[in-house]
Amino acid sequence: MNEEKKDIPLENSELSDTNAQNNSKCISVAEYENYEKTKRQLEYLTADFENYKRRSMLETMRATKDGQRKILLDIISIIDDFDCALAAIKKNEGVECSTHLQGFSMMYRSCIKILERNSVREIAEVSVFDPIIHEAVMQVDAAGIDSGSIVEVLEKGYTWNDELLRVAKVSVAA
Repeated sequence: MNEEKKDIPLENSELSDTNAQNNSKCISVAEYENYEKTKRQLEYLTADFENYKRRSMLETMRATKDGQRKILLDIISIIDDFDCALAAIKKNEGVECSTHLQGFSMMYRSCIKILERNSVREIAEVSVFDPIIHEAVMQVDAAGIDSGSIVEVLEKGYTWNDELLRVAKVSVAA
């Protein structure tokens, strides 16, 4: 089987081994087609690898964000406990409680600073119920308050990097 030689111009870098062996600028059609096929395969593999790197980076970022979210939710639950303890102490405020109150207040402020450093913000209290940022957990009879309006915030809501982290749990007027 005799391969047909064809004058196919080559760049200096392409098929340099073939050029060195043959010391000519002519290659067979079969060799050229094989070269083109291999070149296409390399381009596809390169594109696939770039896509893999991009997907891996996105997955890593997503996993990191999910981990941060879990930690921040844990800290928020601690803040909720502080809220309850501080409220109970304030109700029974006395000489003995004032030192406990100061200690709890310092710890509370420390936790709030941690959240602020991590771009967690408390959802501002509003009187109008918004189902996107509020969860109505109970209805109460409240004189002088419009039906569906927020009566009390039972558990604060938070945003993280301007995304909703946790809805505020509220009681609404019946």
